[in-house]
Amino acid sequence: MALRASLSIAGFTLSLTSRHPLELRGLDASYGPFSIPPGSSPEALDVPVRVELGAAPPPVSPRVVFDTGDSWRLSRDGGSYVLALHPRRPSEPELWTARFPCDLTHVTIYCSDQMASKTGDGLAIATPVTYPLDQILLIFLLARHEGALVHAAGVNMGGKGLIFPGKSGAGKSTLAAHLAGREGLRLLSDDRVALRKVGGRFLAYGTPWPGDQGAALNESAPLRAIYFIRRAAANEIVPLGPRGAAERLLRVASVPWYDPEPMTMVLRFLDDLVAHVPAFDLHWRPGPDVAELLERQAT
Repeated sequence: MALRASLSIAGFTLSLTSRHPLELRGLDASYGPFSIPPGSSPEALDVPVRVELGAAPPPVSPRVVFDTGDSWRLSRDGGSYVLALHPRRPSEPELWTARFPCDLTHVTIYCSDQMASKTGDGLAIATPVTYPLDQILLIFLLARHEGALVHAAGVNMGGKGLIFPGKSGAGKSTLAAHLAGREGLRLLSDDRVALRKVGGRFLAYGTPWPGDQGAALNESAPLRAIYFIRRAAANEIVPLGPRGAAERLLRVASVPWYDPEPMTMVLRFLDDLVAHVPAFDLHWRPGPDVAELLERQAT
């Protein structure tokens, strides 16, 4: 079974193998920086992902822990998770089913015939390692390696990582647009950032899930500050204590509330984060002045 492709996200490498060629062209352009040659990131934590064509083995004692109703369903089956993507029509089988142990040592994905297409050499499989599967895998991986996925824009400003958490519609992409193009500044993401503690340092990572600005860099920066954004009539930065920062982060962090073990890991990480990284309320008015304010604060 030959290694076919790899996705590198937040210091984790999902190493895909299959008996059939894997079709990656269907991935959004934002995945480009995260699609890497197999074996090219030896320092990353590697997770083997085997992609099969055919039905998944029946679970022994499944227990549904989360169901979107019209998209995907997550179940526990003993010491494993089973994640299934709902079909477009109820009479059809699931498009794919992923099975992985709770410690994420490996993943097996079983794809239906709808995921396969004919090629000159046989069949190719459209990679299922895209939303929602990749995000759910990352949430569990981050939980077990001192990290969390957060709804936030993130930038590298002169070697300093700054994140701007906010729910959908809070203005993350709008703020990112005002920061884009500044000298010495790189947009990691304008919608979701991964946060990790590595070697005693907190890092902010770009992810392949951008917002309206399309910012998705496969890079990281040492996290130096957290700014919770709020539109206002004037620009102002107000210091925020750890308790207030933790309360706000809980509103935008992807916490697996349905599983006590990884849930506890994420909550512990967030407490550690706000105890060591300064947090602020950023009252801002759309315009270039907010970038200048942040640059002065970061110096």
